[in-house]
Amino acid sequence: MPLRRGRPAGRTRGNWSGARQVSQLGRRRRHQGYRAGDWAYIATGAVALVALAAGATTKTGHATALAVQRFLLFYAGVFALVALTASVGAGLAAADRVFMSPGGRIAAQAAHRAVSFAAVGARGLPGPAVSPPRRLTS
Repeated sequence: MPLRRGRPAGRTRGNWSGARQVSQLGRRRRHQGYRAGDWAYIATGAVALVALAAGATTKTGHATALAVQRFLLFYAGVFALVALTASVGAGLAAADRVFMSPGGRIAAQAAHRAVSFAAVGARGLPGPAVSPPRRLTS
C-alpha cells in the first residue's frame, strides 16, 4: 500500500486528535515542562523520602519497622492466598471476549501478570525469612 506525504498515519475516519501525519512520524513532540499534577507527585515523593529517613534514624522508627516486618511475615501466607485468588480472577477476566474490549483484555492481562508475580513473591517470603539458619555438625 503506497503512502503519500500528508496522509494520516493512524485512523482516517472521524475527528481523532492523536492522528499524526506520515511526514511527522520520525519527529518527537517537544516536552512542554511539568504540569500541575507532576508537582504533586514530586512533593509526595519528597515527603515520603523525608518520612522514611526520619523513621529509619529514630528509635521509634526502628520499633515501627520491626512491628511491620513481624506483621508481614505472620500474614504472608494469607497475602499469598488472596493474591493467588485475585490472579485467577484477573486471568479469567483477561480470557473473556464477550464483555471486554481488546484494550481492557490487555489491561487485565497486565494486572494478572503483576498480581501473579506479587503472589509468588509473597509465597516465597516466609520460608527463608522465618526459618532459622542450620548449623553444620561434623
